[in-house]
Amino acid sequence: MSSPVTPFTEYDISDLPAPRSVWITHGFGSQQLVTGIGLIIGGFLRNYNATIAGAIQIYDGVDTTGVLLAPLGVPASATVPLSPAPPGILFRTGLYVHQVLGAWDLSVTYIPLRNQP
Repeated sequence: MSSPVTPFTEYDISDLPAPRSVWITHGFGSQQLVTGIGLIIGGFLRNYNATIAGAIQIYDGVDTTGVLLAPLGVPASATVPLSPAPPGILFRTGLYVHQVLGAWDLSVTYIPLRNQP
């Protein structure tokens, strides 16, 4: 079985666009964050519930059948960073967030990429 991780050298990194951020405030349920190819470089998950932990899963894809990139959990009334090791977490199809537990705020910072010709 091949690895779901594509070597970073397959993408043009000579002229990267500025990072972009997507936010979900008071997130409930599951939803598409971004479509296309990109590189997650940061973000955070904040739980605004004082009594219940929160958890999400971020997938490369359009639903939970994609590749699981980042399972994140956060204690009640806490914030956890999404800080991948450089160069970041590569996604090819898009970013889909799946609610596992609780209610939360989420920020994902990413760099959109394009295939080399």
